[in-house]
Amino acid sequence: MRRLREHWGWVVLIPAVLLLAAGIVAAAAGQDGVRDSCWLAAGVLGVLASGGAVVRGLIARTAGVDVLAFLAVLGALLTHEYLAAALITVMLGTGTVLDQWAEASARRELKLLLARSPRNAHRWCPQGSSWWTSTRWPSGTPSSSAAVRSCPWMCGCSTGARSTSRP
Repeated sequence: MRRLREHWGWVVLIPAVLLLAAGIVAAAAGQDGVRDSCWLAAGVLGVLASGGAVVRGLIARTAGVDVLAFLAVLGALLTHEYLAAALITVMLGTGTVLDQWAEASARRELKLLLARSPRNAHRWCPQGSSWWTSTRWPSGTPSSSAAVRSCPWMCGCSTGARSTSRP
């Protein structure tokens, strides 16, 4: 089920493109009934896909562009504009695929960024023998009194410049 959710855009986009292309071929061959059936099927797929997105959005209390897509496809089907419904479904599938790709890319980049974060914290200690004491990051979030110091060239060494003034 998780894999289907990750690739939901492709599940909508591929059949919609195939049905749109089949309708175009049928229109070129003069088969108006087949053309309308293909485009109607693509529109029904769009209503189901955008309707599911609308329901998920309403449950999460976030109404977005999915409501507009749902109304557009439904309106096109009700006015017998099957080509418009098929085209909107292709646009909906394309947008979902691009959104899923961008989300996966951002997640991957954030993981890489977190992997490069400094592992040591240097904090000011006025009672100690030096201005700074070095500690390992705790497993949780660092406290607000910690100042992170790392090499300005991001090479991983510990030669970053220290502040000479008291915080």
